[in-house]
Amino acid sequence: MSPIDTVIFDIGRVLVRLEFSAFLRYIGSHGVAGEQIEELLERIELADYERGRFDGKELLSRIAAMGDGRMTVEALLEHWLGMFVPEPRMIEFARRLADSRRVYLLSNIGDLHWEFLER
Repeated sequence: MSPIDTVIFDIGRVLVRLEFSAFLRYIGSHGVAGEQIEELLERIELADYERGRFDGKELLSRIAAMGDGRMTVEALLEHWLGMFVPEPRMIEFARRLADSRRVYLLSNIGDLHWEFLER
């Protein structure tokens, strides 16, 4: 058996935990009533966003259009990005592996989260 020389990590639910509650509270306080995250993601066509069919600006516009007109794009972006909570132990593990192996990141996240995580 060959030694493992390459490791691939998915970003979501591996290197970062997804925490939707603050985001849902925020949009709920702006008139997006009682959404479950799965319903919301379907309504904003997140799968198409993740496939690159539209960009993050359009995604935020779709979410804002569901509300009462008081959501600012800046605040909405902050809450959208805040869904990702780093998993420090997994990030450190990936860094240690990168010292001796090829490490790749794989994800279906869109431009907004990718730019945020790159920073």
